[in-house]
Amino acid sequence: KRLFLHHEYQLNSSLANGILLTHEFTYEDKFFEYYQKDLNSTYTQKDRFGASFKSTISNKTKYYTLSNKVGAAFQSGLLGRVEVYADFYKYNYQYNSVANINGGFIPNLLEKNMTLIGGKYTYKKENWNAFLLVYNSLGNDNTSNIQANIDYALADNIGLQAGYQKLSRMGNLNYYLYQSDYLHYNWNNSFNNEKINQFDATLTTPWVTLEGSYQVIKDKLYFSNDNPVYNDFGIAKQLLITPKQYGKTINFLSLQASKEIKFGRFGLDNTILYQEVDQEDNILNVPKLLTRNTLYYRGALFDKALKFQTGITFTYFSKFYGNDYNPVIGDFYVQDKVKIGDYPVFDFFIDMKVRTARIYFILEHFNASMSGYKYYTAPNYPYRDFTFRFGLVWNFFS
Repeated sequence: KRLFLHHEYQLNSSLANGILLTHEFTYEDKFFEYYQKDLNSTYTQKDRFGASFKSTISNKTKYYTLSNKVGAAFQSGLLGRVEVYADFYKYNYQYNSVANINGGFIPNLLEKNMTLIGGKYTYKKENWNAFLLVYNSLGNDNTSNIQANIDYALADNIGLQAGYQKLSRMGNLNYYLYQSDYLHYNWNNSFNNEKINQFDATLTTPWVTLEGSYQVIKDKLYFSNDNPVYNDFGIAKQLLITPKQYGKTINFLSLQASKEIKFGRFGLDNTILYQEVDQEDNILNVPKLLTRNTLYYRGALFDKALKFQTGITFTYFSKFYGNDYNPVIGDFYVQDKVKIGDYPVFDFFIDMKVRTARIYFILEHFNASMSGYKYYTAPNYPYRDFTFRFGLVWNFFS
């Protein structure tokens, strides 16, 4: 469940200039549940996740977060908008009972009340757009963020964007606390905040759009398998996953180029992404090359009463050690035994419009039987086979 409320009250009658009181409220409530009926079944690999307390596994994690932000802003047509605020933030992450595993106490609750003090600045003037966000927590948890973005239009179709962010934050709470009917999947940890310095730049032109990002990551949290024993097919015999923190620095670079080429009724939309990671150990694993290309044709029939677009989309990413999925924790873990990727995926589509109705047909991954059935979204988790989709959108009133 999610609830969001945002409102402002202006103290004077001028919309362009004046002082405002601001309030924003956000609430989110969710749970994660893992259920496995019978470990003694002949269809179940009994020791897949190690020893267990029960023959039926039932894990449930409940979580809610609440943010109540109050502030004041001054806006001016000449100077822009300046806002200061206090964010009263709370989270609650819990299980039904405490546990004692091999002499180690596992609590049932992570709960925290935090106050963040921050400010925002927004400026829009002719060819310039600028944004600055700064906030810091009161207390000893060292949560902070500095984010700055600037956008400048060099000409009608040429723009330059640049951004910087310095972030210190907690990781996902399942790194810190987890309880399960599986013996190995119980932990209570204390980790440092993850720290990220990120630089971004985008150049938009009529000829090509170029995007670049460079990240320096420290104290990254991740999951890995404590018993990496694999069979002849590269499949782990047991998944004994625990959270860890990488104390060394990771440098991550990504470069993307996008261009749509049109010739008559035909078009070719292209996006190519290159990624490079500099690290001493394989912690952050990404494919070096990704590409997505769509060749399409636009036309009309029956005196232009029916307009349509049809084409083929090609998607590809190079081989890499993709993170594998663990259903017990509902998260991914780092592995360096099995590579995925290096296969093409083709989709065929037709999109038609008749007055206020739209009809579309999609043949997803229609080349599935031609590529040797070696396509995966994660090791041991196959990508979907050939799929046919049909849809109709009909607006009765225009």
